[in-house]
Amino acid sequence: LLRRLPCLRNRNGLQIMELIQKAQLACAVYPSSDPLEFRLLQDQTSERVRNLFDVPVFVTPFSVSGSDGCVVFAGEEALILLAGTADVSDVLRDCDTKLIGWSRHSGKVTRGFWKAAILPMAHIIDLLGSVRELSFIGHSLGAAAAQIMAAEFVQAGYRVKEITCFGTPRGFDKDAAKYYNALIGDITCRVVNIND
Repeated sequence: LLRRLPCLRNRNGLQIMELIQKAQLACAVYPSSDPLEFRLLQDQTSERVRNLFDVPVFVTPFSVSGSDGCVVFAGEEALILLAGTADVSDVLRDCDTKLIGWSRHSGKVTRGFWKAAILPMAHIIDLLGSVRELSFIGHSLGAAAAQIMAAEFVQAGYRVKEITCFGTPRGFDKDAAKYYNALIGDITCRVVNIND
C-alpha cells in the first residue's frame, strides 16, 4: 500500500524508506486535546494519512475509550494505526503497569496497555465489516496496544500480515512475550531508540 522507494535495506530486509513512511503514519494519527477540534482533526488525520499512500484508500479515524487511531482501507486489506501517548489520560494508562492475566493466553500483560488494545476492538471490528486481512502500526502506547490487539485479532480468525511498532514500552511478562513471539513475532518489526 505504501509508496515503495528504492533504498538501503536493514538487516531484516525492510526498506529504510518504508520504515520512515510507517513512522509518518504513526505520527499522523495523534489526536487533539481539544474535544471541540475533534471533527476537524478527523478530517485532517484522514487527509494526512491519505497523502502517504500511492493508491486510493478510505480512512476512518476513531476515538474509543481514550484509544485514538484510524483504520485505512484499500481493497480487501485494512491497516490499523494506533496513536501513542498524547494527553494526561494516556499518561495514566501508561502508568497502569499492574500485570493482569491475558484472556485465553498464557502470561500477563500490563493493564493499561491491555485496556488501550481491547476497549476499541469491538468498534474496529464493526468498521472492518468483511475485511479479514490486517496490518498494524503503532507508536509508544499505540505500539503496545497494536501488539496485544494484533494477537487478539489472530485468535479471532483474522489474517495479520505485519505489525510495525515504534518505541514500544514493555507490556508483556516473560510468558506472554513467549506466547506473542510464537504466534506473530516473525511478522513484527519493533523499532527502538537507544533509550527505549
